[in-house]
Amino acid sequence: MRRLLEQARLRASEENEWDIVCLLHEAHGYATGRILKPDFDERYRLIKDSKRKDSLQKLVAGTLSRTLKFINEAGNDYLVEQPGAGLHDLLTRLRELGDDAQLLDAPEETPGRYRLVRGRAELMLWLQRVLSERIDIENPGETAQRIAMSSEKVEALAKDPDGQAILKATELKQRSDTLTELRKLVDDPTTGEEALQELLQHHPWIFGGRFVDAATRRRLVDGEELDIPLIRADGSLHIVELKRSLGVSGIIKRHRNAWVPTAEVHNAVGRPSTTSPASTSTDSASATNSGSKPSAPARPWSSATPSCTRRSPSASSTKPCAPSTPTPTASKSSPTPSSSTTPHAHWETRLPRKARETNSAPPPEKRRRTTVFPLQRRETSAGAGRGPATNR
Repeated sequence: MRRLLEQARLRASEENEWDIVCLLHEAHGYATGRILKPDFDERYRLIKDSKRKDSLQKLVAGTLSRTLKFINEAGNDYLVEQPGAGLHDLLTRLRELGDDAQLLDAPEETPGRYRLVRGRAELMLWLQRVLSERIDIENPGETAQRIAMSSEKVEALAKDPDGQAILKATELKQRSDTLTELRKLVDDPTTGEEALQELLQHHPWIFGGRFVDAATRRRLVDGEELDIPLIRADGSLHIVELKRSLGVSGIIKRHRNAWVPTAEVHNAVGRPSTTSPASTSTDSASATNSGSKPSAPARPWSSATPSCTRRSPSASSTKPCAPSTPTPTASKSSPTPSSSTTPHAHWETRLPRKARETNSAPPPEKRRRTTVFPLQRRETSAGAGRGPATNR
């Protein structure tokens, strides 16, 4: 039929019968669905002078009237809830309501009333795109509508045949949105460390799957707080120190025909060593982890392991540490799970030998000075000369 209408329309145009061309064109539109039956019946009545049917006119008038009243009420309610909303916000809200109205349902517990749940249209559209592009389903629109309109099915998506794939797609979408937001913060030179910290501490997965969660305790010593303390699966502590690389000038310099980091970078790397009693694997990053580096020793006694030994500053003897509340042990992070490095290898805070001897030496009033001679060794009292040892 459509082919015959097309051939007849072409032949009529060749004969310059434009009235016939218009009629055949509308007939072809009705056959292909471009012109609906009410419009076709209204334009081409069987009896030309017959009375027009006003039922459709009344239906359109009543629907338009109720629609405008609903828009007015919805707009007033939104402005009452959001007094500071502008015209753009109001139009956006009304457009969202129009999309959600396509998923109107009638609860069984309230016969005669209908329910419009906000957000269903967006959820249905996203589900339809996921099902169409990533999962082979014959009718993705119907499946998406069935899932979106049922709160019980939304809660039990895992039991749906396609629930596992939808849940994975949801998680990937959320993580993709989080990374996009993080990239915007990192690329913005005006972003402060507070904004980065607020986003990263709620998403520890950004630093890798080996971290299970962020530690709730951020202060290990008085006066200093860690930016993001992370806990690995083995219970070790991993510290992330945030720095604004785009907000700091002069982080590299030219030295001997090569680019080297300046003191700003070294200060950022060494900052976490002053915030914990033991050296830890530390990350200094603008938004994500960088390479870890053991910090310099800060105390003459080790507290990295539970069975530590504390050296008294007033005596050369040693005594075991007093039992205290166990704290997360900072360990050296292994680069990969297959690395030969033991994941529990601890960085212990120990001074060099000379520094330990100095801190464990007796008080000045009880010290004895030793003067070295070529052939013999003689000890003199502390009251003897205070000059340096000389050879005679």
